[in-house]
Amino acid sequence: MNGNGALGLHSNIRVLTTNINTINKRYSIMSKIAMIRFIADKLIEAETQEQKQEVLQRYSDDTLFKRILYYTYNPMIVFGMDEYHPQKTKFGIDGGMGISKFMHVADDLYQNKLDYQEATFACNLVLTHINEQEAELFLGMIKKDIGVDIDIATINNVWPEYIPTYPVQYAIEHTTELEKRIVFPAVGQPRYKGTRINIIVRMDTVEFRDQQGTMLSGFEEYAEEFAHLAQNQPTVFDGCFRKTSKGKRFVIWDVIRYDGFVKGEDNRLGYNWRFNGLEHMWLLASEKTPKPCYSIAICNKITSWSNARKAATDIKSDIVVKNLTGTWKNGPSKDELILRVKKKTVTTKLSTNNTTVSTDATT
Repeated sequence: MNGNGALGLHSNIRVLTTNINTINKRYSIMSKIAMIRFIADKLIEAETQEQKQEVLQRYSDDTLFKRILYYTYNPMIVFGMDEYHPQKTKFGIDGGMGISKFMHVADDLYQNKLDYQEATFACNLVLTHINEQEAELFLGMIKKDIGVDIDIATINNVWPEYIPTYPVQYAIEHTTELEKRIVFPAVGQPRYKGTRINIIVRMDTVEFRDQQGTMLSGFEEYAEEFAHLAQNQPTVFDGCFRKTSKGKRFVIWDVIRYDGFVKGEDNRLGYNWRFNGLEHMWLLASEKTPKPCYSIAICNKITSWSNARKAATDIKSDIVVKNLTGTWKNGPSKDELILRVKKKTVTTKLSTNNTTVSTDATT
């Protein structure tokens, strides 16, 4: 074989190798697209949570589908696209790009980097370029429902603690054994009656959520006041509300930095500093909201457990005794103890058919 023939053979081999690599790359992309849709369809077909867990376990090394589940089921990731409707009734194209190319759009949405008009434009753009197999998954993800009907507990059985529960700190019942957890002086607050609520301020959005993390509607008129209270910083207010003849009225007893709230723990500030910060916010906001819809929880200094019992008796209410140094975390906190007001027992005598009956009543 002459030199030119050998050169031509080598050239053909290079071309063939390039073509094979291109085909393999294209096949890899297409198979990945097919796999994401395949896993979703298998979850839909599975009728019980146990069967769905088996499907997830089988494909647990698929990091892209795992990420889609995280964005869909994490209660703290909010895209704000519940009312979004695609520009076209048919979306996705044959041979379009994979969903992995558009996950950065989801990041921009939940980090509030786009206003609603920009978000709508971005989502319309995605749905005109994404492949038709994954278009519905993307749309379902930003609407927080990809249609696979799986429980968070099932996901966490495959990847432990992967999807966090909605973060709420709870005070726990006082017991003699727990008394030593409180260091005096401490704070005593009335145990307010009302519906637990979180007000979450992030950039230009204000969300109202119950203690399960469900978004509440009918609170829009109060959003501006809490935006002023937060000084437009990423902040979470913890408290309760009650319906009155003058509308909803809120009592706020804690303030948490948003990044710590999302992580489920913030050990940077004790309760004394958090409450001082809350009072400072209230003073700064008073100029813009002279008659706010909210009030700040009453805080009394508690010097001993006997002092705490007297305080509860004096106000005729259960109180929550809090450590000044207690940091915020998701779940029950031994730094916050509920002390029940001691009820008096009154004995009365009733006569029925000439028979005297003793009864006990509490006041």
